[in-house]
Amino acid sequence: MKKKLTLLVFGVLALYTTHAQFVIFDVSRFNTNVNQPESIVHLDVEKDGDADFVVAFSKDKRVVLYRKNNAENKYSVVPMYSALDGAADLTKGDFNNDGFEDIIASGTFSGNHRIVFLENNKTGGFRQFEEVVKSTSNAFIGLEAVDLDQDEDLDFISVEFSTVSSPGDLIFWQNDGNASFTQNVLSSNSVDARQTITLDYDKDGDLDIVSAEGLGKKLALYTNNGSQTFTKKTLIADLNICNSMATHDFNNDQKPDFLVSEYVGDMVKLYVSNASNTYDLVVINAAVDAPGDVEIIDFQNDGRMDILIASYFENAIKMYTNAGNDAQGLPQFNNNGFYPLTNAISLTVGDFNQDNKQDYAAVGLGYTGFVTFHNETVIVSVDDLSYNDWDVNLYPSLVSHKLTIQTQSDRAIDQITIFNLSGQTIYHQQVADITTTIDCSTFTPGSYFARVTDMAGKTKTIRFVKVD
Repeated sequence: MKKKLTLLVFGVLALYTTHAQFVIFDVSRFNTNVNQPESIVHLDVEKDGDADFVVAFSKDKRVVLYRKNNAENKYSVVPMYSALDGAADLTKGDFNNDGFEDIIASGTFSGNHRIVFLENNKTGGFRQFEEVVKSTSNAFIGLEAVDLDQDEDLDFISVEFSTVSSPGDLIFWQNDGNASFTQNVLSSNSVDARQTITLDYDKDGDLDIVSAEGLGKKLALYTNNGSQTFTKKTLIADLNICNSMATHDFNNDQKPDFLVSEYVGDMVKLYVSNASNTYDLVVINAAVDAPGDVEIIDFQNDGRMDILIASYFENAIKMYTNAGNDAQGLPQFNNNGFYPLTNAISLTVGDFNQDNKQDYAAVGLGYTGFVTFHNETVIVSVDDLSYNDWDVNLYPSLVSHKLTIQTQSDRAIDQITIFNLSGQTIYHQQVADITTTIDCSTFTPGSYFARVTDMAGKTKTIRFVKVD
């Protein structure tokens, strides 16, 4: 069952000379009645231009495809696998070089740890699974699809839950080009790793690996020596159970910076590289309760990367927009609110509807489905706030009680949304008429913006002032 919410404004109104920017998301919840979704990825399973979603449900042991139905905001449920105990992690990619994206999934149920390959059948679904490995020791997690040996066949990496006294393995699963994988242990000293990021850290042409070690309390760098041998060193120490990470060059020094979540430390931090080849700390949130996934994403399409946090015990997705760098060159962020999602844990980011805006989707262990957030951020003129010649009249412009909005007879109003100067939605109304009257008597005095949408989805935004 799908539940669609009205436009959701997370952000602030950013004033840049003559323009204002609204960070707006169209939010849809899809209740699938399957228990404990733990991981989500997006892909275009049919290559039809629509974003589809694959979700791993740990309690119900399922991996399920939700295939988008053309332009409608509806999904067909396509079962992929229904016996993956503790289904917990997913990665995607074209592992058999046929031009279609496949799925690799892991299950973390005690005593029955497995990795399975699910091949795209090119007709909107997946073929029967193929088991990559089964183990009774540590659980495989942190799946990352990457061509580590750079032979043009997509491989993947896994790490393992483990203890300090009995470390786990960092494993390179080498693809022969036909989705047959050979296990190569790169390190047997990976202390409770949770996630990896592969990048050319030292810029020598080989791919290196950064691993987030939970109980190891650090980011570990595995430098590629060539021929798939690696040297491990501590990159960032003194982390309190790092659960997730993401990377981007925030200060444009051609070196990676690292965003990390501390699940036990209840913090999200950004480590920004400096000229001394160390890291300066920017605290994004010092009191986020059990952060899960973190993602770096350009919500505002302004070239400055913003931040998403899944907060498990706060039951929320939190968003922080980039406010630019300070005098020391360190990025600063504005807390732009949250969206409620029970036991939020996993995020996936991408342009889902091909409008050149970054969208995202999320799951939480306490919600039996998934949530999509389609980016409808707009930039409007502060002067007349108009992008088209649609004749919309708003009066009076200085309003104390009743505000009337009227349009021409051939273009009826579908809906009206009113924002305050903090970018918050304070009023929303479905209209389906050429005129409507809004009671503004309870509005706080000040400036507001009315976003008027016609039946064809075209919009015009008009400024007005509430007076006593």
